Formats: sequence, structure tokens, C-alpha cells
Amino acid sequence: MLLSRLNNRLGRACVLALALTALAAPVLAAESAQAKDPAPARTAVLLVTFGSSHAGALDQVRRIEPEVRAAHPGVEVAWAYTSAKVRQILAQRGEKVDSPPEALAKLQAQGVKRIVVQSLHVIPGAEFHDLAREARAFAHRDKELRVAIGWPLVSDTEDLQALARIMLRAAAPGRQADQALVWVGHGTHHPAGVAYPALAFALAQADPRAYLGTVEGYPSFDDVLGRLQASGVKAVKLMPLLTVLGEHSKQDIAGDDADSWKSRLTAAGLAVTTDLTPVAGYSGARDLWLGHLAKAFKELQAEKSGQAKPARATK
Repeated sequence: MLLSRLNNRLGRACVLALALTALAAPVLAAESAQAKDPAPARTAVLLVTFGSSHAGALDQVRRIEPEVRAAHPGVEVAWAYTSAKVRQILAQRGEKVDSPPEALAKLQAQGVKRIVVQSLHVIPGAEFHDLAREARAFAHRDKELRVAIGWPLVSDTEDLQALARIMLRAAAPGRQADQALVWVGHGTHHPAGVAYPALAFALAQADPRAYLGTVEGYPSFDDVLGRLQASGVKAVKLMPLLTVLGEHSKQDIAGDDADSWKSRLTAAGLAVTTDLTPVAGYSGARDLWLGHLAKAFKELQAEKSGQAKPARATK
């Protein structure tokens, strides 16, 4: 009798233990799954522009940040300037702006493992190639860090043709019937400078009274003036082909000094009006940058997790 009661109690205890084990199993399984499934790698976008020390110069280009966040929810966004001179001037005012390597190091220290470095330059010239080299060097030092590079505004024929349409559309409001359109870019002696005459050709094909010159390169002021005079136009709408509203726009293009484009065109007998909206103020131009950013993101997503990944520019 005593043995029977003992067996019954042991049986009930075994059943209770089995029941508790069954109830705990899903929790244990979930905890095990969580332990095996690491948190997703943090992702950031580093937006890189030449920069400017002029007040409000970056107001237009900074409009791209909320557009980046809307297109890629949850990403972290940081900024860097490629111009050492601009960074130095700002530092003297107590305004610290990171260089690209500094910004990359900060993101890495914060635990970010996937970074898209998006160039906000106009052409893939010296500034862009320096940026790409710095990003590659940084990525090679950390086998867990993956970096992709988004191209500047103009990087192929499709970009050229798209940008020409964007520029003409942006210049249309307020354009007088007899006005020629003249944009002025920075210019460069880098091989990528061929983008400027190529864009000038694309503009001319779309509108015979649309011209493009550069402050420091080809086509020059004299090239543009010669074509204007040959066309017989008497009025010009002058605009910058620059990312930000800085020194080149305010002084070299639209300044009152005798050597500015506005003064020299006026001295040549042309009626000049100016529109200093930087190219970053064109929503269509920001869309081109965002398109390059999206391609760079696809490259990161296509890579296998944990694979060592040197940075490269992607198209």
C-alpha cells in the first residue's frame, strides 16, 4: 500500500516535470535562436561634399539628407568635407567639420559595419578620386567593414543627358524670350574635365542658346563669349553649375569685380541677369545622386555577410 502511494506520487512528479519542460521549451528555443541570430549590422551613409565657409552655402545640398533618410529608413547619416582649406577656416571659427577619413573612423568606432560613401561632387575629378582612394584604404584595414562608393552627379552619358534636361527645366521659370542660358562650372585639369564640353554639347543639342563654361578649365570664358557673339544674342541668364553657393558663385561668376563673368559679359555689351541657385538646389539633380546611392546600397546588399570587402566605386 505504501509502495503504491509512493509510485503514484513519483508518477505525478514526473508528469509535472515533463509539463514544465514542455512549457519552457519554446522560451529556451527562442533564447537559443536569438543567440544564434546576431543583430543586423549597422549601416550608415557618409555624404561628402567639397564644402564651403560661406554662411548658408550648404543649405541647398543639405536638403538631400532627409531624402536619403526617406529612401533608406533606419540608416545613420554623417557628413564630411573634402576641402582642407574650408575645414581649416571653419575650425578657426570653432566649427569642426570632419574630413572623410575622420568621419569614417567615427562611424567605425560607433560600431557601424556597412557604409556607403556618397560623393556630392559634380564630376568624378580629383576630389572624387581622392575620396575613393581614402575609402578603399580605410576599408582594407578592417576585414569586417564593408564600404561602397556612390558616384558624383555626372559619371556617364545617361547622367549627362539627364542633367542637361534638369538644368534647362530649372532655368525655364522667368527666362526672357531673347535670353541665352549660360552655366559656369568649376573646371579641372583632371582627365574627368572632359565632362564639361560633353555636357555643353548635350545642352546645345537640347537648346541652341544654352552654353556651359568653366572658371578654371575648358570651355573657358573666351570660348563661351565667342559663341555668344557669333549667335547674335543680346541678353544672358547666368547660373552656376556648382554644388554649393560659395565663393565661386558669389565672386567669380556673379561678383562686381571687373574679372567676374557677370562684369566681363556686361562689358561685352550683353544684358546679364543672374540666378545663383546651386545645382544641389535642383530636385532632379539630387535625384541623380540618390540614384547613385541606391546602386551602391545594392552592392552592399549583394555581398555575403562577413566577407572582406574592399571599397569600390559602383555604377
